[in-house]
Amino acid sequence: MTAISRPGLAAGIRMEGFAPLDVLTATYTACSATVLLVRSVVGEGVSPLELRWLLVAHALLLVLVVLARRARLAAAPGYSVLAEWYPVLILTAIYASIGLVNAPREALGLSGDPLVLHWESRLAGPQYLDRWAGHAGPPIVNWGLALSYLAFFPMVIAAPMVLWLQGQRARAQRAIFGITLTFLACYLVFLLFPVAGPAYVRGWPETQAGSDLPIRLVRSLNDQGDSWGSAFPSSHVAASAAALMLGMNGCRRLGTVLLPIAVGILLAVVYFRVHYVLDAVAGLALATLIVTTLYRLWPLRADPT
Repeated sequence: MTAISRPGLAAGIRMEGFAPLDVLTATYTACSATVLLVRSVVGEGVSPLELRWLLVAHALLLVLVVLARRARLAAAPGYSVLAEWYPVLILTAIYASIGLVNAPREALGLSGDPLVLHWESRLAGPQYLDRWAGHAGPPIVNWGLALSYLAFFPMVIAAPMVLWLQGQRARAQRAIFGITLTFLACYLVFLLFPVAGPAYVRGWPETQAGSDLPIRLVRSLNDQGDSWGSAFPSSHVAASAAALMLGMNGCRRLGTVLLPIAVGILLAVVYFRVHYVLDAVAGLALATLIVTTLYRLWPLRADPT
């Protein structure tokens, strides 16, 4: 099941040991550095010291790409853990850097929230957030949605990991690439169109104040680990949906386990007022577009038509 049925993405952009994952990481690094430099030129950038450190971090990402290539060439095909799994090491760090890059825009009030709220009112009604999002339901609902939300990173890692451990290396590689592409596509939108989200604009819903432990855990995670401007599209929804589709393609039983978690995340981001409903819709649409395109460009036997 690991053979590629016809030349596709993997064969098309693998150049002298650089895999699609390496090209993707290098491309995002170049785009992110360009945004950083342009903002500095137009007066919306970080301080000179922060700029230097962020550019050093971008350079280190390129070094990591080169190291992954060397590890890949030195190992048996598809068996280098560093070469295939290094996005797991960098995605959280890249996400944290988005808050630093967007900080000057936050100070200037340059947020896309008014536009998203305008679209939101057309999609779900003008009083949607006030009337429905942030409602405090029974403990079983709070616990179920909170546990789904908190299971986000384990779920995203589990999808390719199960395929890897089953020996489906090609599907695992494609899943890692697709999930990484989904994350980085969201990150690039965060830099180009920062949206703070309802928790920043309207605060946490008072109806959930002093509620059960799961709600406090979700709030604490966002208060301590969120990056300003990372609401649209929802990377939680996008990456979990991509992980579900790519994981289920190689293992139906895995999809059965991941499906309720992915649905829980889709509902939780709006229920806890972490995202606008439009963020969730955009994240789901982005994941669907990326995965269906990936099936066409990187086809494997028994892929869905």
